[in-house]
Amino acid sequence: MRKTYLLVITAIVLLAALVASAVLMTGFVAPTNEIEVLALEASEPEFGTGGAPIGPDDRLPAEPGTSSPAEAVSEESSADESAAEESSAGEPSSAPESSQSPAPSSGESASGEPPAQEPSSQQSSTPASSAPSGPPPADGSYSTEEPSSPQPSSTPSSSSASSSAPSGPPPAVSLPDPSSQPSSSSQASSSSPASSSEPSSSAPSSGDTLRVSLNGAVTEGDAYDILCQIVEAEMGGSYQTEALKAQAVAAYSYIKYENAAGRTPSLPGRTPTQKTRSAVSAVLGQKLTYGGSVAFTPYHASSSGYTNPSSEVWGGSYPYLVRVSSKYDPSSAYKDQQVVMQASTLKGKLESYLNTTLSDDPAAWNIRLATNDSGYVSTVALTAADGSSCTLTGRQMRETVLAYGIRSHAFTIEVSGDQVIFTTNGYGHGVGMSQTGANAYAANEGWTYAQILSHYYPGTTLS
Repeated sequence: MRKTYLLVITAIVLLAALVASAVLMTGFVAPTNEIEVLALEASEPEFGTGGAPIGPDDRLPAEPGTSSPAEAVSEESSADESAAEESSAGEPSSAPESSQSPAPSSGESASGEPPAQEPSSQQSSTPASSAPSGPPPADGSYSTEEPSSPQPSSTPSSSSASSSAPSGPPPAVSLPDPSSQPSSSSQASSSSPASSSEPSSSAPSSGDTLRVSLNGAVTEGDAYDILCQIVEAEMGGSYQTEALKAQAVAAYSYIKYENAAGRTPSLPGRTPTQKTRSAVSAVLGQKLTYGGSVAFTPYHASSSGYTNPSSEVWGGSYPYLVRVSSKYDPSSAYKDQQVVMQASTLKGKLESYLNTTLSDDPAAWNIRLATNDSGYVSTVALTAADGSSCTLTGRQMRETVLAYGIRSHAFTIEVSGDQVIFTTNGYGHGVGMSQTGANAYAANEGWTYAQILSHYYPGTTLS
């Protein structure tokens, strides 16, 4: 009996061992292990999920020098005002009014500016010689960040440009009133794809051919490709999308105007980002016209706070190139820029240009400035050593005497001992669209490109 009991116990133990072995081999305990592992993972902190991803439009405006020149179309170089410039904006082929006189000569860009350094608050003993790069840093009075949510856009259909110069009475203005706050339904899309220097895989084409001198090389090709390079060079991807669109339309109109007159304008170019490509694509083929003809559309980096009438810069009268407010410009980095020169250096330059002799004491020059309503210097009067009076224009002082060594001809002059201090406001000739203003109006007031263009070229029609 006892032997039988022992055999039964042994059999039970062996059976239990076999069952345990089978359980381990079949993995029935795995679910318990998995739960423990998941619980362990859940206790680990999560990184990178606390906020939205940073996109190209969330970045701050580019620092100086990170994008290409922000200057644009046309400054005059008359027979006695010739100065070397990087690009060309030739004179109009015919006058829109009887008072029309030659506009900027060839050899000048839409902005008419040679390359120059980004403005600095530091005084310099030598004139600046390079053009601004990227959007000028603001002093905090306005934002240049792109809106985060896209809004629908409505754009006019494109039409071919007329080859004749503006003429006749102003047509009814077809653009929206920029003084009114734009509604969400009228704003163009402000979202943009990630920046990229690579061309789009399916680049649009208007079938239109433009001829320009791009970075010194004559180029004739598709309007889209050429405009993308120009807009990137003039503004760059850190600008508001609506400002980029306005720049594309202004540059296209300017080139069409010049090409129709048989001229090849000289403009800067740079490999475009995808954001710039998208902006150009959205307005491809659109232009500004006046009286049924393509308009002459110069532009510049920043005004003094008011733009210049063309009649007070080139002598030609264009009804749509008049004085308008550009209220955000005085808040840019182009405000109160100073250049300090030795009086002896300036004396030599002035004597050579005026063909006269000045006193060795700059205080005896008795410098007198006359300015126009926009704040730009119209005439500079000086007293020569023999007591006679000499005069030159503000543009002659800036462009020829100083070889574009100061930002604009909205300047003041202060004599301090043996030094002469020039203080300027704005950058460029001040005619037409301010690129700084366009960017700020888009950022702060939600203006569409159509409203920007209507403001800076009043009386023109977007078509």
